[in-house]
Amino acid sequence: MLALFIGFYGLISQAVFIWVAFGFVSVLTFCYALPFGAKMGLRFVPTVKVFVVALCWTVFVTVNLTALPNNLFVLVSIKALLWMICLILPFDLRDLQKDEKALKTLPQLLGVNGVKLLGCILIGFTAFLAFKTVAVAVLLWVEWGMLLLLAIALYCASPKRSPLFTSFWVEGIPILWFVGSVFALIFG
Repeated sequence: MLALFIGFYGLISQAVFIWVAFGFVSVLTFCYALPFGAKMGLRFVPTVKVFVVALCWTVFVTVNLTALPNNLFVLVSIKALLWMICLILPFDLRDLQKDEKALKTLPQLLGVNGVKLLGCILIGFTAFLAFKTVAVAVLLWVEWGMLLLLAIALYCASPKRSPLFTSFWVEGIPILWFVGSVFALIFG
């Protein structure tokens, strides 16, 4: 009960921009997660699924960074969006056999190798944005290391691979990134 009170208080004390951002993400999530009928909703719009999920996560991740200068905020937001897309790609590859052809997911449109190439290009661009946005050198090296791990995970991803691969190894990358960043700041 206390957690609900603290959460409600934290929510009502936010700026209008935060409310707008959460409202936007809530509408997107509702339209994605709760289809209005058979085969309706954003999850069934061809090719859009990965971008809706990535955009929702990006808004949640970057909404508290609005105090940054505008140009840095935009770069960090783009970097976060690219990170999210790259983190979703191994899951799309895993689900290639299960997804309906009408969804036209990126693996269905580009093929397995095309998605891996696209992912590597996006990871390269993300690494460049990291260079432009990370001010602490040791944190830059940690982020580059995590991007390298993500590239390896994407390379190893396959529709034939066990679901545990993506559920454990790919989802573990952000956790490892956090732990690595904390250790780098403490001991670096």
